[in-house]
Amino acid sequence: GGIRRVQKPGGWLLRSRGKEYLIPEGSFVGASHFIPNRCGSVYSDPDGFDPSRWLPGPTSPQTKFNELEFTTFSHGVHRCAGEWLAMASMEVVLITVLSKYNLEAVNLPAVCMERATLAQRKGACMLKCTERW
Repeated sequence: GGIRRVQKPGGWLLRSRGKEYLIPEGSFVGASHFIPNRCGSVYSDPDGFDPSRWLPGPTSPQTKFNELEFTTFSHGVHRCAGEWLAMASMEVVLITVLSKYNLEAVNLPAVCMERATLAQRKGACMLKCTERW
């Protein structure tokens, strides 16, 4: 994701689905992480909540996706400097929460494609939490 300026003299020729688009030099291009992370050719149920998609195995995306298909933290010189801290922090949070509670999504609002480049939901994402005994 992010916004980049086309630097190539004469512009950048983008080819997609049999069509060509010329992006003029100096233009700004915004890219979304949301779209490639929902690709049906990579994820069998791209819109579904399936945490197991990240587990190693013959049918998991870990064995299929490449850096162009999983762009959450970007790549190269623009890669997110906080990626490893974010991943470690989320691991601690998830282990803590999932060891104490069973979680169930309740009435998820629709995804809003108009909010920045992240395609956030149009409201709160409610979870039903029941304590594990």
